Amino acid sequence: MMRKTLLTLALLAPGIGFAGQALDLNLSGDAIQGEFSSDTGVLPNSDGVFSIGGLYADDDKSDFTMGHVGLLVTGDAGARNALVNAGLGVRLVGLDVNGGDATGGAISLGAEFDARLPAYNRIGVGAYLYYAPDVSAFGDIDKYLEYAANLNYELIRNAFVYVGARQVRLGFDPGSEVSVDTGAHAGFNLKF
Repeated sequence: MMRKTLLTLALLAPGIGFAGQALDLNLSGDAIQGEFSSDTGVLPNSDGVFSIGGLYADDDKSDFTMGHVGLLVTGDAGARNALVNAGLGVRLVGLDVNGGDATGGAISLGAEFDARLPAYNRIGVGAYLYYAPDVSAFGDIDKYLEYAANLNYELIRNAFVYVGARQVRLGFDPGSEVSVDTGAHAGFNLKF
C-alpha cells in the first residue's frame, strides 16, 4: 500500500504547477531516496517550499519504505561572509518496516541549511534534521529521527552533484530503537 501511495504522489507532483521546482535523487548501496520540491509563492516576505518524497532501503536485515510531505519556510540566514540559506518546517512521514511488520508515521519538525562562500559559490555544504518524539508519532512508531549532511558542487548551472551521509532512526515501544538507513550516499539535485 505504501509503495502504491508513493508512486501515485510521485506521478502527481510535477503537475502541481508552482514555479521554482527541484528534483533530488540519491543512492547508496542499500537505499534510494527521491524528492520533488516546489516554491509555494504564498508567503509575502519569505519563501515557502512544498516537498514530496520517499526513501526505500533494503539490506540483509530488513526493508524499509518511507514517504513524506513537507512544508518549509526558507530565507537568507544573514551571514556576512557567506551565502547561507536556511529553513524551518514540518514534515508528515509515513513509514513501513519489513512489509507491514511495523507501520506508522510521525509529524516531525526540522531545519535545513545550505552554505556557500561567495568566492567559491559552486561548492556548498548542506544539512538537514527532522525529529518527532512519541507525542507526534503514531502507529507502531514511537520516535522518528532523520538527519543528513552533504558536500555539493554545481556542475552546470542549476545542476548539483553531491556526496553525503544520512541516518534514519526509528523508536518502537517499549524503548527499542533501530537504524533503518545509515551511511554514505551520492546524488544530484536539479533546479528548474
